[in-house]
Amino acid sequence: MKIKELYLASFGKFKDYRLTLEDGFNLLYGHNEDGKTTLMAFIRMMFYGSATRGSDLSKNPRKRYAPWDGSPMAGAITFSSDGTDYRLERVFLASNATDQITLTDLSTGEAERRTADIGQRFFGLSAAAFDRCAFIGQCLIGDKDEQAEGELNARLSSLAQTGDEGVSVQKLLSNLTDGKEELMSKGGNKGRYDKGAKQLEALKEELLFSRKAVENKQALAIQIDNKKNRLLSAQKDCDRYEAQLRAAEDYRNLKKLGDFVEASAMLSSLERKLKKTDGTLISAADLSRADQLTMDGKLAATRLEDATQQLSLCKETLTTTQASLTDHSCDGEKAAIKALRDEVERLSDEENRLTQQAEALSRQIDEANAQKSKIRPMFVILTLCGLLATAAGFVTDALRPLPWLVGGSLTLIGLLLTVLCKRKPKGAGKELTDQLASIQNRLGELKPDLAAKTTDLTAKTAALSVREETDGQNKARLDELIRREAALTKTVEELTATVTGSLQGLSELFPNVTPQTSFSGIEIILHAYHESLQKWETVTARLNLLKHDLGEDITVETAKAMQRQISREENAIGDPKTIRELLAFKRRELAETEKDLALDEARLATDFKNLRHPTELEHEIERLLAVLARQKAFCEASELACSLLSDAAAKLRQNYGERLEKRAGEIFSALTGGVYHALHISRSFDLQVEKTGVFGRKEWQYLSTGAADQAYFALRLAVSELLCEGKETLPLLLDDAFCQYDDTRQAVALAFLEDYAKQNQILFFTCHKLPTERIAVPICPPINEPSFE
Repeated sequence: MKIKELYLASFGKFKDYRLTLEDGFNLLYGHNEDGKTTLMAFIRMMFYGSATRGSDLSKNPRKRYAPWDGSPMAGAITFSSDGTDYRLERVFLASNATDQITLTDLSTGEAERRTADIGQRFFGLSAAAFDRCAFIGQCLIGDKDEQAEGELNARLSSLAQTGDEGVSVQKLLSNLTDGKEELMSKGGNKGRYDKGAKQLEALKEELLFSRKAVENKQALAIQIDNKKNRLLSAQKDCDRYEAQLRAAEDYRNLKKLGDFVEASAMLSSLERKLKKTDGTLISAADLSRADQLTMDGKLAATRLEDATQQLSLCKETLTTTQASLTDHSCDGEKAAIKALRDEVERLSDEENRLTQQAEALSRQIDEANAQKSKIRPMFVILTLCGLLATAAGFVTDALRPLPWLVGGSLTLIGLLLTVLCKRKPKGAGKELTDQLASIQNRLGELKPDLAAKTTDLTAKTAALSVREETDGQNKARLDELIRREAALTKTVEELTATVTGSLQGLSELFPNVTPQTSFSGIEIILHAYHESLQKWETVTARLNLLKHDLGEDITVETAKAMQRQISREENAIGDPKTIRELLAFKRRELAETEKDLALDEARLATDFKNLRHPTELEHEIERLLAVLARQKAFCEASELACSLLSDAAAKLRQNYGERLEKRAGEIFSALTGGVYHALHISRSFDLQVEKTGVFGRKEWQYLSTGAADQAYFALRLAVSELLCEGKETLPLLLDDAFCQYDDTRQAVALAFLEDYAKQNQILFFTCHKLPTERIAVPICPPINEPSFE
């Protein structure tokens, strides 16, 4: 596995920071507080998150690396695994469960959301185990981590025996032990076998109780049947006495019978008026629904009229705006402005060119004037030579005239030439003056023309800007009107649908309402229905009172027959007072029987409510005995299997321990330059060392801090190699791992890492100038971040 790029959008002191990594050995240099440890923490948290949520900053990286500006921690890592490139993005929120995680397969572009256990998936290690073998800080001798040590032991054991670290003997032992204790606990109370044995005893006791309860239930059922028969006989006597009493009292109900017949006829008439299209009667709920439909429809109709007017007005405004919108192109004006701008630039360039020419001519004229008074240097030198020769002649030989005569001649010739041969300015002085005057005249003509064209260009540009702004406003207004027209059209359609739906619903309720009926007419119809329903309710209440007096089962035909019979009969049937006394006696007997029956039935319902049949209990006892037998056999087999697996695990530990000790010893020997030649590793990863040429083992506590660091560094590399055997190697993250080493040990360790990096990617973070020719990549702090050096 290789990490290719880190991107810290906002993490700790880093903001929008990107770091590209290479294969092999990556030496990353930075001063104290440049962010080396922050980058390592970023890599670990991107893959494993942070489960700690306490207030202690040293144990809660979410708080420790929270940006000071309050923005959420976020970043991305690009890495490759098994030949596939991935990009992992993470926004750190309150916890691992709430973090926003995205894993993208860069070869296909497919993205996974809310992926979990990223580190376990790609490194094949838990966070604790990752810290023990691939994530190496400044102090290699860390605290004990039993969880990480147990995981590494289990995986290394399985890897040594089977070549597959997922086949864990320790896990099998744990599963067998857990399964046995789940069935038969040590205390004999919590296991399923223990609970099943107690359940068996309870079932046996329940079986004895059930058999006795069945006999009692049968006796109670016979008693209840006898009381029901007595109750039925008493009820018949009560019915007979009540019929006699009613016959005796019918003579007094003649008027009520007439009222009953009259109210029944009125009720029939009202029901015909209240009948719906489906034959049922209109209820208060129907009228309430009809009132709501009417109110909604009437309101929608009012709103529809208003929306229709607004839509019409909007269409008129839209037509006016479209007509007023200028439908012309500004290309001609833009072309004219461009031509005018080119002309202004040409005139400006010409003005600059003429100004430069005028300055050059002025300098030439000044130089020409300066040449008028210049004396040729050669003639001056000749005059001086003559004077010197004359003086020399006088000094050397005053009797010989030749030297001073020659010197005097030279002096005279030099003076004459100096006076007569002064440099004359060339005849171009007047020509230069004329050219300068011509250029200045042209500049005088050019400047007013340039100013006029510049003013014209400014005015035309401003006019074009105003025209474009006006057209833009008109177009924006036209777009707004089009959107408003669409919204009003939609509103009109919705309101029309509401009105139509209300009328349709009303027509389904009432036969005399059609979709063409106005809402005012519907309100009149509903008012009539409300009055009819109110009368129907009044008549129904009156009929109920009459039925209460005359009998609930009375009908119109019965009432009419009774009217005719009462009119024909002359003598009452028995004395009403005697009949009432007999009826009261039978009713008391009926009530007492009902009470006794209710008590017996309640007893039958409660006392035998949860009673199970003995046959059912016998079957359950047989089933439970079979289950307990299987569970007991499993527990016995588990004890035997655990014993055999424990012996096998000891052999596995010896197997992988030899491989681990051999490889760790080789690395330790290479790191120490052969000073130590062997490492011995306990199950909890405590170390003993053997020094070359010295007999016996010594615990790591006898070593210096630097040597102890080397020993544990060798152990971690060996563990990492064994875990990655036959798979991709893990990247190693080192944070000043050699800070305890002297110069010699540093040089040896760096040479070893450079060779080791040919097979593994190594990220070495340091703040020291290491003795290596490898170019260190500087970790630059983000711009505008405060410095704490």
